[in-house]
Amino acid sequence: MRVKIEQLEKTFTKAKKRGFFNSFKEPETYSVWVVSVQVDLSEEERAILTQRKLWPKVLYTHEFAAEHFQVMNSEEISLLGDVTSIPITIENFFERPTHDTVCYDPVAAKDFAHSMQHEILPRLKSYIQASADIGSTTTFEL
Repeated sequence: MRVKIEQLEKTFTKAKKRGFFNSFKEPETYSVWVVSVQVDLSEEERAILTQRKLWPKVLYTHEFAAEHFQVMNSEEISLLGDVTSIPITIENFFERPTHDTVCYDPVAAKDFAHSMQHEILPRLKSYIQASADIGSTTTFEL
């Protein structure tokens, strides 16, 4: 398993509110920090995930920050509903070449990158290794 974690700051412009007086205002901008994680699995690791049917297992749960809802428009909020977190499965994680997570301040981005490096991905690695070792026999005395 080869891992690359990158943190990027991106600036976006909020959609203008409707109305005559709002047309004279400068559009608001906001920054987000994207933690981009690229994981290259070996053929053996992919085979274990497939053979043991581990792709649908939850890797971690992503909690949405309050700021997430502040930058959304009303249509997006209505589509999302009351969802405040979302489970990320192993399959979700590997759907694209990189797994991007949006954070709304640099500290949250650093914390998430740290969690990814020291908790989430090591847990995935040990889960794959433990799944490969199924079928062994252990004899011991108590």
